[in-house]
Amino acid sequence: MMSDSKPTMRFELESDEKTGMTYIVGPEKYMKEQGHELLDRILAGEDTIFNMTCGQAPDIYQAILARLQTDYAGWAGLRQVQSWLAS
Repeated sequence: MMSDSKPTMRFELESDEKTGMTYIVGPEKYMKEQGHELLDRILAGEDTIFNMTCGQAPDIYQAILARLQTDYAGWAGLRQVQSWLAS
């Protein structure tokens, strides 16, 4: 039986009141290793998964956050498996 725990989103939007800019904030190591590159591909219209699924989100920001979250889950899972194999 599943527990009653709720999913944890690792990404969020933050606004800078001084500049009026909106930023995406996520796990630092993931963002350095592949998150920024994925975000660049999304913004360039070159990420096939995002292009196929973005219409399912209520707005473009939520679509980007969802894409980053699913990619992060795969990234974190691979690191966990690598850790298990190394031990």
